[in-house]
Amino acid sequence: MTSQGLRKMVAKFEVTGFVSVAPRWERKSALIETDRAVALAVEKATMESTYGTCSLGEKQDESSKREEQKECRKCGRRIPSLEGSRGNDRIIDGRQVKPVSKYPWVVKLDADRDCAGSIISKKYILTSAFCFTKEEADHNQECMNLTVPSQCFIEKSQMKIRLPWRDSSRFRQTLEADELLPHPEYYHVCKQNDIGLIRVAQGIECNSFKQPICLPTDDNKNFRNKLIITGWGQTTPDGIIGSKVLREGEMKQVNTRRCIQEYKCFQLNITMIVCAVGTHKQQTPCKGDSGGATFAGFNRAYYAVGLTTLSHTTPCQPSKSIAYTRVSAYINWIKQYVEELPKPYKYFVQVEELEIDTEPFEVPEPPKNKDSP
Repeated sequence: MTSQGLRKMVAKFEVTGFVSVAPRWERKSALIETDRAVALAVEKATMESTYGTCSLGEKQDESSKREEQKECRKCGRRIPSLEGSRGNDRIIDGRQVKPVSKYPWVVKLDADRDCAGSIISKKYILTSAFCFTKEEADHNQECMNLTVPSQCFIEKSQMKIRLPWRDSSRFRQTLEADELLPHPEYYHVCKQNDIGLIRVAQGIECNSFKQPICLPTDDNKNFRNKLIITGWGQTTPDGIIGSKVLREGEMKQVNTRRCIQEYKCFQLNITMIVCAVGTHKQQTPCKGDSGGATFAGFNRAYYAVGLTTLSHTTPCQPSKSIAYTRVSAYINWIKQYVEELPKPYKYFVQVEELEIDTEPFEVPEPPKNKDSP
């Protein structure tokens, strides 16, 4: 019922027989009181439809939760009803992530290379240092030095951070980079210390569709369960056809020495990487998936275990292992920039708790045909 209709109803029952005989000033006073009653009734109905019938303390608790979410103070949200089995899916021709808010930290990075990244706080995106390099760096001998010179990296103005819309082929928002922070000891040849941070110029206002992932702690840094991978990378082993939507798959950890043998890069430190292979040898990240987090559930939150870093040339082979940058090995470096990391969720979230997605999307740009990982 509208406010006008409710006002008429209240007036009919509360002022009938009075308005016709009372002076004008009394009728005006009665209408003012009626307006107040209407306003309170409408406010009560709105609150009950939004929060349900609850006490003031419960409403304040709900308000506090929303404020925490908006300020990106919670991380790693898990929705058990969406987790299910992922079967033998691959990112190469893999399974589409539905809904995209299932993993609200995943972002697409567009620069010289197509990459992915993960929200870790209100101001920072975690990704690979490789994603900051120019394509020409792959053929520039100076960029192969142990210390990569600045001319091998893109300018911050070239980096576009895309926040996916609900169908993940479109984007609700594009953010600009205020600063690109590759690890100072990044080695381009072997992708050693392949980790970087993007400081976001505008900051991120978190909601059901934009939230951080948690970073490992001492309690779970050796977590060995199955790992989840996501990305918009190529869906064919030849690395030609890219995905228009966000896809997911599963990996399992294997002995790190396997990665060193297959990569033939003995500079890799086994304590700084996570080595994994697709479950049932059916899935693997490919070109365009670099920088995305591989993550796992621990208690009631998701944690970033590794960062996709690809050194194999095409074709992408699901039977081969992938070396991920071990996030737990770089926590101290990350904390030099990200002073306040969000706290893990202490409860599972239900689908019904998600906001209704009414945000508009941006007009997508024409797809780029790139050869970069």
